[in-house]
Amino acid sequence: DSRFLQPPEEVWVPVSGYGAEIAKKYEVSNYGVVRSRSFVLEGMRKSKLGNSHPYSKVIKGKLLKPFTTKEGYVTVNFCTGGGKGTPTLLHRVVAFSFLGIPSDTSCVLHWNDNPSDNCVWNLRFGSDLDNSRDKVVRGRAPVGEEATKAKLTQEQIAEIKILRESGLTLQVIADRYNVTPSTVFNACAGNSWKYTLTDAYCGVDLEAILEHFTLAAVTSVEAT
Repeated sequence: DSRFLQPPEEVWVPVSGYGAEIAKKYEVSNYGVVRSRSFVLEGMRKSKLGNSHPYSKVIKGKLLKPFTTKEGYVTVNFCTGGGKGTPTLLHRVVAFSFLGIPSDTSCVLHWNDNPSDNCVWNLRFGSDLDNSRDKVVRGRAPVGEEATKAKLTQEQIAEIKILRESGLTLQVIADRYNVTPSTVFNACAGNSWKYTLTDAYCGVDLEAILEHFTLAAVTSVEAT
């Protein structure tokens, strides 16, 4: 049926979430386009004879020029006075205006992972954790030694997984590599590193690793 192939109608609403003055001056559409609203400018004007008389002029609204950040996100500038205004993320403008304003500091996420696609049906609210998961699923999150804050090398990760499989506790392994137990857990769970357990064993000398950590020593540490 051709009815299902028709794109949604463009709908315009006042911008929400950025104050009454912005809402009065700007509108946003469900397609992620922002425009200033038309208004009547009124004032007094002097004639050549020096007489003052009232006048009014219609100032037509216009589409705002979007800008794209180096990360690919689209921004627009809202002006309430002089100057160029402040860059505002377009996807948040659309979400706040059509989906409502959340009570918390929720992230606005793109369903298709395209930050330039700011149609309302491509947006949803989510937590910081949801945002991080999206980055991992889409392959945008730095992992392993590519992460700027990585504390472990790939070889160390392989060793850690072997030690964990042998029965050593998170704390004992963490002390060995001068990291936190949560770092060890995330490494073993694959939350921080793209490694499978099979990959971890490749090219690693199991006996050489375990000679420094016997189960007897672990039992002693845990008892303490």
